[in-house]
Amino acid sequence: MVEIMEMAHRTDADTTLVRGLVLDHGARHPDMPKRVENAFILTCNVSFEYEKTEVNSGFFYKSPEEREKMVLAERQFILDRVNKVIALKKQVCPPGSGKSFVIINQKGIDPLSLDMFAKEGIMALRRAKRRNMER
Repeated sequence: MVEIMEMAHRTDADTTLVRGLVLDHGARHPDMPKRVENAFILTCNVSFEYEKTEVNSGFFYKSPEEREKMVLAERQFILDRVNKVIALKKQVCPPGSGKSFVIINQKGIDPLSLDMFAKEGIMALRRAKRRNMER
């Protein structure tokens, strides 16, 4: 079971034992589930968003069409990654099985990818801390 809860700092009497995994941040899309039971959890350190290069480099385009072609290629690269995760979810969680799927990612997930995950019923957590990944 995975349940996302706000950590309210109250008294010791409000403390609850949770049999499962509790993380200190939740899903970043309003349509994603807040609580998941009987889940497959995919932990990864893969970027689901366009990243700028770490080196000071630039691209020079001869025409606007060339730039548009490059942008589409970058978007397609991310879409391929997202579609592979969605295919994995469909493979391990067939419809009617009662199983859920959660992605805990150390790197970012862009809004379009979050929307695709939400439509498939996948809870996606981005920029998870290393200590959460080790749990």
